[in-house]
Amino acid sequence: MLKRSVLFSFIYLFLGCTPPNPEPLWIHQQAQNIDYWYGIGLVMKSDGIDYREKAQQKALDEIGSQISIYISSEMTSEIQEINGRIDEFTDYMIQSRMETFLPEVEFLETYSSKDHFYFRARLNKTQYYAELEKRRQNAIQTVEQYFANAETTSFVDALDYYKEAWFEMKPFLDSPFYIESPLGSGNKKNGVALIKSIVKNRINDIQISVDPPAINMILFLDEITRVSVTCVDLKRNEKIPELSLIFKSSLPGFEQEIITNDEGIASVQLGRISAKPQSINGMIHLKKFKTLSDIAFFNSLSEKNTSIELNLESPKIYLETEEINLGNKISDLIVTPNLKSLLAEKMSAVFVDQEKTADIKIMLDVRTSIKSKQINSNYPMIVYANGNLNFINVKTEESYFNFALQNIKGADFSSYNIAGIRSLEKISKALNKIFMEKLDTFYVKNETKLNY
Repeated sequence: MLKRSVLFSFIYLFLGCTPPNPEPLWIHQQAQNIDYWYGIGLVMKSDGIDYREKAQQKALDEIGSQISIYISSEMTSEIQEINGRIDEFTDYMIQSRMETFLPEVEFLETYSSKDHFYFRARLNKTQYYAELEKRRQNAIQTVEQYFANAETTSFVDALDYYKEAWFEMKPFLDSPFYIESPLGSGNKKNGVALIKSIVKNRINDIQISVDPPAINMILFLDEITRVSVTCVDLKRNEKIPELSLIFKSSLPGFEQEIITNDEGIASVQLGRISAKPQSINGMIHLKKFKTLSDIAFFNSLSEKNTSIELNLESPKIYLETEEINLGNKISDLIVTPNLKSLLAEKMSAVFVDQEKTADIKIMLDVRTSIKSKQINSNYPMIVYANGNLNFINVKTEESYFNFALQNIKGADFSSYNIAGIRSLEKISKALNKIFMEKLDTFYVKNETKLNY
């Protein structure tokens, strides 16, 4: 037991006096070798228990940054063709390359000090370029087949092929990507320019038609007017589903998205319109393709338009009004002239003398009444006015806009008749405010809606 204790004490003393591992030269001076890219990752041990993995990733990032210098210098012409940003494509390609070539990276050595951890790796340039060219050639063959398949298929299926072709090309855009097209012709073409040209041509083959091409709408009255939008691939005489279209015009609120169904049809449903009488063009604009919606390169090619003529007409209104003060019709109307001014100003109304020639029949009924007698001469005489306003669609005989005004008080010390006149004057003023409030609510509830 004594010998064993002495032995352990000696070993402990020996280890305690052993100097720490000397720092290797590579943590201060990067190796210079034209055959390799080197990466060194340095992290603080206090960064967490995964500090080794972090150091390894930093070493890989350093190798990637060296590769990115080469990629950026070679991409200018291709990026101009794509209308993109070099840094965006460089970041994507570096990530793609490092994921692809991770098995080829050699993890050389590590060094651990008291507070820091170092990780050293390298990638053989010759091996990198040889593997890169091999993968490029495989991608070229795949893209050529995608193009050949797209040429003989429907528009929607062709978009899938073009999308896959783009993803095959994208990691190799640091140099021109030439493909044979048509397949077997021996003609080599720049893949980026070709896919751009072909997609544009396919878009040009799209016919967007509307039915009806012109719409007549009566302001304030017409609630639902449908426009059918059909998209056809003229090259193959096929309907095109899942096209995203924008319907818009110069009128506020007229810009919403519609998407064609399996039959290549989208339905635009217009609600009541608040505007002045006019003729305007509504535009159906091809916005994007659902298949390619997440790829900016393709969305920039989606340019196709057609128009719809919107003829907004003034409503022809027939007024049927009755103003009664304390049981007697009044000859000098108070509320009706104010109502006509409102309708002319806010609805561009045109008034007609016969109901059968009207679009809208408006019924106004305003009456006054006495609810209690005057208490004594020190108190005024009080009269209350009540009114109802009702808009009726002459064609359907349906009431679609109405409201009531109740208990509008008028007063006078000398005459109930005058008190009644004053209550009618007040109800006329109240009509302005309530009419505008109801009008705003009316248009909000029936604003332009589009069906998918």
